[in-house]
Amino acid sequence: MSDVATREVVREIPIAKDVVTRDAAMGGGKASSTRAPSSIEVYREDFEKQPSGPEWLEDLRRRGISRFEALGYPTTKNEDWHFTSVAPIAERTFRLPALHSASALGLKAADLERFGFGQADWHRLVFINGVFDESLSSFEDGGNGVSVGSLADAIKSREPAVEQHLGKVAKFEQATFTALNTAFISDGAFIELANDAVVEQPIHLVFVSGGESVCHPVGTRAPRSSRPTSRCATGSTSPIR
Repeated sequence: MSDVATREVVREIPIAKDVVTRDAAMGGGKASSTRAPSSIEVYREDFEKQPSGPEWLEDLRRRGISRFEALGYPTTKNEDWHFTSVAPIAERTFRLPALHSASALGLKAADLERFGFGQADWHRLVFINGVFDESLSSFEDGGNGVSVGSLADAIKSREPAVEQHLGKVAKFEQATFTALNTAFISDGAFIELANDAVVEQPIHLVFVSGGESVCHPVGTRAPRSSRPTSRCATGSTSPIR
């Protein structure tokens, strides 16, 4: 299960592709065109700024962003998107969030109670703008054969299951948004169960999005977006909810 809790609502304003200005000082009344970066270009800028990872992850990310740029956004001419227009997404720019902690957003454990379905004994993993927050999460020791935590930590500790499976289950060669998510893999839930391992209570993933925004040079405001990636690997006889 997963829930998305939004801290603030940000008004999204389309980014104009071209801003035409007249330079009176230069004379002649000629119009000059200053092109604002497209949303795809903005994603590339943020891609280049993200922290580096192990070589296998860097290679996976590079293949993801390259495929996203090659595919572009799907249109209603694509069979899978025939009845769904993604123009509201394509016409806006989204930046990576700058705040990743509960304290930075003024978030307390009590604020999440309404998303718990009244089940205080469930295991809970909380992510702030895509980043695992241990202070708001709770998971009792599951015993042998049970590993639950942050994908970022699993990558750093070189968990074999991460490199073995990440990017191989959700194929991105013909899927624009899967390719984009692959390009920005950094954190999310990591759950691994050995054969016959049992977790008695459901594992509840809670994703909290803080709606801060920033000013662009063209005077518009860009909403933030995060792309957490969750990886669950279970043994053939391991039940999980």
